[in-house]
Amino acid sequence: MRRLRGPRGTGRIDGEQANACAKGEKVDGIKILIVLVLAGIVTSLGKALFHMSSGGADHDGHSAMMARALSVRIGLSIALFVLLMIAWYFGAISPHGVG
Repeated sequence: MRRLRGPRGTGRIDGEQANACAKGEKVDGIKILIVLVLAGIVTSLGKALFHMSSGGADHDGHSAMMARALSVRIGLSIALFVLLMIAWYFGAISPHGVG
């Protein structure tokens, strides 16, 4: 955890610095959550690919598991979109231009 130093090394911080610190921690938490959801989406896609490519006698079972994995991916994608909109609305993240 970061420790902020106030003016002239007093160890005290004013309200503006405290808000910046708190906002920075909130943004970091949101970014971590976004990365975790993205990792879940990629994992679900990998699981669906595995079930699609693995052949065998139990083709119906693999199809059901593939459909389930793709359903989880769709749910995670929608949840990520909603999370991004909520985080943007409350100011936890902000859009920026490219370049």
